[in-house]
Amino acid sequence: MDLSPFLIALLTNLASFTFGNAVMLAIGAAMLALGVARRRETSLLLVPAGFGCILVNSGFADASGLFKLVNDVGVQTGLLPLLMLVGAGALVDFGPLLAYPRLAIYGAAVQLGIFGILVLAVVWGFHPSDAASIGTIGALSGPAAIFVTSRLAPGLLAPVTVAAFAFMSLLPAVRSAIVRLSTTPDERGRHLGNTPPPVSRVVRLAFPVLVALFVSLIAPQAAPLVAALLLGNLLRESQVVNLLSPPTRYALIALAAILLGLAIGMLMEAASFLSLATLKIFLLGLLGLALNLTLGFLVGKLLSRLSKSRVNPFISASIGISATLAAGDTPPAGGNTKPTAGIPIDAIGANAASLLLGVIAAGLLLELTSIAH
Repeated sequence: MDLSPFLIALLTNLASFTFGNAVMLAIGAAMLALGVARRRETSLLLVPAGFGCILVNSGFADASGLFKLVNDVGVQTGLLPLLMLVGAGALVDFGPLLAYPRLAIYGAAVQLGIFGILVLAVVWGFHPSDAASIGTIGALSGPAAIFVTSRLAPGLLAPVTVAAFAFMSLLPAVRSAIVRLSTTPDERGRHLGNTPPPVSRVVRLAFPVLVALFVSLIAPQAAPLVAALLLGNLLRESQVVNLLSPPTRYALIALAAILLGLAIGMLMEAASFLSLATLKIFLLGLLGLALNLTLGFLVGKLLSRLSKSRVNPFISASIGISATLAAGDTPPAGGNTKPTAGIPIDAIGANAASLLLGVIAAGLLLELTSIAH
């Protein structure tokens, strides 16, 4: 057996291996560790992205063949992020939001951080299109960030995606610190609503259709993002998704996330990823995450004061949590909650508002940038 071709390839790769490649291998390993340690939905993208990063920087694989096909067909066209949004819409329950429309205030408050980061990015020297893509990190919706960036700033696709999903994985830790700083033990222990008033099936079915039509009329560029999310919700409310078993539903979302993550990881070559711009993007993304959460808690405290403590500002802890984790993940994040806190129906509604308005805000950035050009 002739091993000379293998040895030649190995020596060639070792000769071209640089310090930057070593740094990227460490980054890929860190992404793998974060995805495995957190074991959240974001892990479905972080783990394959870290794996792809290690492959492409080891010199034994490049962004060609199957990887290029997935990138060209699934990422650049927006197909995979849109499929993930359809899956998210099929999981989210807008019932508590429809029962308590005031919860939309929480979702709207955290979106202000998106435009704050947009302004800071422009001041920091980024082109407006690049700045708009960076701003989508603050929407706390990875698929929306990928979709917008693939259209406005394809060259920033890898750092923006990694920043968006990495910060979503770190969200519980950041949120826990901010909630302790911005709320008191008494506020964190207030009773959360358990039984919202019933919402008719007609309203549940009409809501995604009417919102999708409205957004499509005022911002056509935002239509694909919003329509994908609300299509998933319409399938949920019409009970069409019941034709698929729960494992099958999750498998479809997981497959889209894994392929998307692998394609992004293969774009993380040292020559393009290791730059001052990438560092700025991560700093802006972290600032945007902290700003969004802080605004949510401050608005919660204001509403609590105005309602004479009938509103628990702690429900802002649900902002940015995935649809499947919104109910179960909220109370532990703040700590010191009373046993009577119950099931956080209000928190589910606030999270649904954040998810919907975050996707709309990302779409509006795409629309406004298109108009500016």
